[in-house]
Amino acid sequence: MKTVKWFAAIIGIFVVLLIGAAIVIPMFVDPNDYRDQISDLVKEKTGRELTIEGEIKLSLFPWIGIELGEMALGNAKGFGPSPMARLSEVDVKVKLMPLLSKQVEMDTIVLRGVEVSLGRNKQGVANWDDLVARGDDEKDKEEPAREKEKTISPEEALAGLAVGGLEVEKARVIWDDKTTGQRVEVSNLDLTSGAVSLDAPFPIELDFDVNNSNPKINGHIHLETQAQINLNEQRFQFLETGLTTQLAGAVFPGGKLDSKLQSDIVANLKQQTASATNINLAALGITINGKLNGVQIIDAPAFSGHLKSEPFVPRDLLAAMQITLPEMADPSTLTKALFATDLKGDLNSASLDNLKVQFDQSTLTGKASVKNFAKPVIRYDLVMDKIDADRYLPPPSKDKPQAAKPAVATPASAAAGAATQLPLELLRSLDIDGTARLGKLKIMNLHSSEMRATLNAKKGLFKLHPLSAKLYQGGYQGNLQFDVRKDTPRIAVDEKLSGVQAGPLLKDFMGKDYVTGQANLSARMTARGLDDMAVRKSLNGTAAFSFENGAVNGINVAEMLRNALAAFNKQPAGKKEPNKTDFAILKGSVVVKNGLATNKDLIAKSPLLRVNGAGKANLVTEKLDYLVKAAVVGTLEGQGGKELSELKNLTVPIRVKGSFSEPKFNVELASLLEGKAKAAIEEKARKRIDEEKEKIEKDLGKQLKDMIKF
Repeated sequence: MKTVKWFAAIIGIFVVLLIGAAIVIPMFVDPNDYRDQISDLVKEKTGRELTIEGEIKLSLFPWIGIELGEMALGNAKGFGPSPMARLSEVDVKVKLMPLLSKQVEMDTIVLRGVEVSLGRNKQGVANWDDLVARGDDEKDKEEPAREKEKTISPEEALAGLAVGGLEVEKARVIWDDKTTGQRVEVSNLDLTSGAVSLDAPFPIELDFDVNNSNPKINGHIHLETQAQINLNEQRFQFLETGLTTQLAGAVFPGGKLDSKLQSDIVANLKQQTASATNINLAALGITINGKLNGVQIIDAPAFSGHLKSEPFVPRDLLAAMQITLPEMADPSTLTKALFATDLKGDLNSASLDNLKVQFDQSTLTGKASVKNFAKPVIRYDLVMDKIDADRYLPPPSKDKPQAAKPAVATPASAAAGAATQLPLELLRSLDIDGTARLGKLKIMNLHSSEMRATLNAKKGLFKLHPLSAKLYQGGYQGNLQFDVRKDTPRIAVDEKLSGVQAGPLLKDFMGKDYVTGQANLSARMTARGLDDMAVRKSLNGTAAFSFENGAVNGINVAEMLRNALAAFNKQPAGKKEPNKTDFAILKGSVVVKNGLATNKDLIAKSPLLRVNGAGKANLVTEKLDYLVKAAVVGTLEGQGGKELSELKNLTVPIRVKGSFSEPKFNVELASLLEGKAKAAIEEKARKRIDEEKEKIEKDLGKQLKDMIKF
């Protein structure tokens, strides 16, 4: 027992002496007396000047602590006179008694007025490179001695560490890269944390302002989280993380980004995995929920996950992005939308699977992917159930009449009209292969269904094939090409309409059924240029058309013939009849050369008429010069008028002039009368010949009889 008592007494005396020393030493030892030695040591180790301007305070009980006043570390040679690092105050304290048990209990670490300037000159040299080089040299010198020492892992070294917290006030960090011209300044940085422990979560709060030069971004960022660290497993958790941004810059839609992100984040560096769950991102009037998982986050980062938006108003989203929408025919469009998708990717690719986008009354589903962001390789397979595109088009003008529409609207004409808006350099870099399907479409009042378009694009050559749709009891087939491999883009089309009811189609599209009947049309055309006029001027190719069992509305050939005949006979015109010409077949072909369309083989047949036509249409000036020749081959009563057998077998010329929007029809009366007179003369000549023939025959017969008698 005496031995134990003596041992306890010795320990007690040692503790008393230690406490006494901790109290007495600071009273007789002034650390400020060693400023020069400290500066010299820093100069020896780093080659930098350490300027100590503030007081150095030392305490040993109950905390071993040091307080440093204002000091600055010089910059590397060639980076100017301003110091690389400066601080106003540092306060670090460690509890004395737990050190005896190899436990490190630190008070809150306080850093005030920290300023750090980091940079790289035009040669790519950083202002810390010399410090790293000196550190490596010292490490090489000490390595033989260290080999004899037992290596202590960071986990073991920090096992007994407890930090009361961390406070950083008004810190400032500058990054100035002369090689790229980028300058980033983080200022007013405040960082606070609760008691740091490796066994339990602790709070962290971070605030700072940021000012970036390239691209120009400035604003404020705030972060809050509950951190938990497990060094043995290299597992880091940041739960209930909230990140708020108030940023401004031209790179953001609408010039600013006010956002709020909440999530639970877990990373395991040993397994190279990370996850973000309970994601809730609110920005630009839209809220997105979901989760993301990452693998190989150090060696080759890749991610996967699921995102889903809450219902939002696209108009509000676009307004937040300062995008002004054009006036639309239906102001209730773009008022409701949502989306959901599975996604995955890495640093150079991304894909969307199980994509579902709902907006207004339409739903889009499918998948899409892009690889190689520098030169995008795009693949997609998309399906939309229906869309009424007319709701999104501008409303009809109330002040001036609408411009004339093209005779037939096809994907080719739409592509030509949109070409002027396309970024050609970007198009040449694209690699696209995808198919889009559309259940029902209404556009420019045209109705179609079961649309399918497969797009293939590579090295500036875009091909839409197969391109198909059902419309008006018939079908459309197309093969379109848009070639931007050369300076002047080229367009090539090969299109067919089969079995289409022309009347309803033209009625819906142009407001008037100029031609009715079952239509078959085909066109093979090429053109060059981007704007509409350049395309028209360079348009070359052929087209063919046929209409069966229909009528041409806007012209009644039978009525025109009757009126012309009445005028010839100086009689009043008959009653007004339906302004149409029935036919059993109407067909022809067109050759287009540099925008001038020529037709030489128009044929129309009906029980009443045989019509032939030829002429030209200038697609550039939209002027017509066409001649139709109508021959009456039967009764005209079928057209609702009285029979005009006088005109049977008579060919009547009808001249068509004017413009596409306002064609003018005129029966060439002089030619008609000339034909009528010629027919009358021929009839009289035939009668005279017949009479003379009969007289000659009688005379000849009489002479023969006299000869016989003789």
